[in-house]
Amino acid sequence: MKGIVTISATLDISNDCRMETRVHREPDIEFTFGTWEGSVELVFERYALERFLELATEALDAPVPANAKEPPKILLSEPSTVREGGP
Repeated sequence: MKGIVTISATLDISNDCRMETRVHREPDIEFTFGTWEGSVELVFERYALERFLELATEALDAPVPANAKEPPKILLSEPSTVREGGP
């Protein structure tokens, strides 16, 4: 998988959404959200998934804005060096 992303979309994943993962040949790891009737799949290279998990952990640890007028906190994960198999 080369490049930034192959598709751009917004997903609204509810608390009761079915989730599963499939580990393929290195370095791809696939996640499926939903059921066979309607689902979306995300495929990460291993290093990209590590970065996503770090970013998600930061998001969970970030304080929730006190009110709707407070701007959201922007968190960012930039690749240090993009190579096959990670940094």
